[in-house]
Amino acid sequence: MSEITQPEASAFKAKSIARGKLLERFRCHVQEVVEHAEDEGDRVYFGTSNHFEYLKEIADEMDMWGWDAVIRERAEVDPYADLRKVRDENRALTEERDRLRESLQKAETVIDLMADAVTYDATMQGPKILGVNGSAARRASEAARDYLIAKDGVKP
Repeated sequence: MSEITQPEASAFKAKSIARGKLLERFRCHVQEVVEHAEDEGDRVYFGTSNHFEYLKEIADEMDMWGWDAVIRERAEVDPYADLRKVRDENRALTEERDRLRESLQKAETVIDLMADAVTYDATMQGPKILGVNGSAARRASEAARDYLIAKDGVKP
């Protein structure tokens, strides 16, 4: 199914409204012809010569519609299919958002636990992670400290 652009949709809507109004006028003419026709069993007579003119006007007007464009072969536009597609995409995006939100909460929990485990000793001789000194511990400590500063806006 091809996507319809806004100008195409507007043009289609305008043509549909115009043809709808024309069909309404035709319906009124046909009803008048039928209501005033004289049925004699094997023949039906127009109530007035104007009724024949109404039917002729309808036929002439419909001939000008450009039937090749009206009935040309093209994919039908299905607004309900488009709506289902948008709803499915929305559902998928909502699920993805929820999954990412859950992952973020887990990551924040891990970072909070790391920040609690990483401490500086009182003499500022270096970081200690569960009693282990070293560059990995220092990097973890600095990352946790930066996280806490960014999170709370307060230096630990």
